[in-house]
Amino acid sequence: MTRGLLKSASVVALGMALSTSAFAADLGGNCCADLEERIAELEATVAKKGTRKTSLTVYGWVNKAIMAWDAPVEAANPLRATRGTYLGQDNTNSATRFGFRGDATINSEWKAGYSLLWDVASGARTATSTRQNEETYAGGTTGFENDPAIRLRDANLFLESSRIGRTTLGRFTGAGAVGTIDLGGVGNVAPGTVLVGNALTFADGTSLSLATDLAADYGYRQDGLRWDSPTWAGFVISASIGETSKSNPNIAAPAPGLLEQGKVVGVQVRYAGEFNGVRVAAGVGVERSEDVGTSAPAGTWAENTGGSLSLMHTATGLFLHATALKLEREVPFAAGQVWENEVRIVQAGLSRNFFGIGATVLYGEFHRYDITSAIAAAPGGKTNIWGLGVVQNIDAAAMQLYAGYRNHSRSDAAGVDQGDIGIFLAGARINF
Repeated sequence: MTRGLLKSASVVALGMALSTSAFAADLGGNCCADLEERIAELEATVAKKGTRKTSLTVYGWVNKAIMAWDAPVEAANPLRATRGTYLGQDNTNSATRFGFRGDATINSEWKAGYSLLWDVASGARTATSTRQNEETYAGGTTGFENDPAIRLRDANLFLESSRIGRTTLGRFTGAGAVGTIDLGGVGNVAPGTVLVGNALTFADGTSLSLATDLAADYGYRQDGLRWDSPTWAGFVISASIGETSKSNPNIAAPAPGLLEQGKVVGVQVRYAGEFNGVRVAAGVGVERSEDVGTSAPAGTWAENTGGSLSLMHTATGLFLHATALKLEREVPFAAGQVWENEVRIVQAGLSRNFFGIGATVLYGEFHRYDITSAIAAAPGGKTNIWGLGVVQNIDAAAMQLYAGYRNHSRSDAAGVDQGDIGIFLAGARINF
């Protein structure tokens, strides 16, 4: 019996030795067909990174907020709410998004890449909430309440040369008027646009959007071709041409900045540098679209011009943003009627890491919007915005906590006071 056990043990040991030897040989000589077949089976059951020649980065953020507001009695609808608090909204200042991007090196000068980016419109959004409804969809219906929608923002590819620059083809944000450049880091709560509460109304029923910047109706996403130069002494020059099919011209209001058939062309110059401990970022640009179809008067156009300057003293954290824009629209089916808006924005504050977890940003701001319009659907007037707030960065979690207040006061073209709209926004954004 003992001899039998010894014999069995010898066979097992010999088998183990042979297996180990064969496995070692396979690792060195890459000749184990069974092992390769098994690896292939495992690879087929898991997600793969495409060709493995182009990098893949998955990125995005979730940005949710609480919006509390109060507004004057609306003259034509006196029973409508004059205050409210909406919970868990998507913050349209920097909407919840996810995307894929990557590139591949072709040689020492050239590389190629791509970008795909989507918005996640998960129910209520700060840009579309009204006095009556927290979750009114931007199209004017409530069909998307409690039914999240995904909206494509970018879908493009590019070729880039270290000498010539980057050429992008597909869907992208066009070159053109430059909005507020944000070295202070307050854009989640106080960007240089009005995308929080802009469906709320003043006493005469004019929406906050029509009284300010038409929900930031510039810097269009478009299908087209864009070129960005290499950086030359801190400067980057950009130009783009794209299709104007974003908007529907078949309405009287000037909200459609882009027209139905035609092209939108934009150019832009940006700069970044540092002098004597002061960071400087600036940009200026212009974009113009013109309808060439038959659904609106020939030559109906829209044009936006604007620039911004941002300064930060790195030692103290003091910062200043200044922006000026001019937005113009000729209204479809009403040739010669022009809606014109001049915008001026100043923001200033302090950014310091007081608590060791990330920069704390304290800021104040003032905006002025002067609208000239003879269009009943979009009356002219003057709107002032003042605001203040705080942003707390949490570096270890790639997160921002923020809270801010804006007061919006408006007088119409006849100088009649239309009351104030006050909006408090608090929330958080986390990146991934």
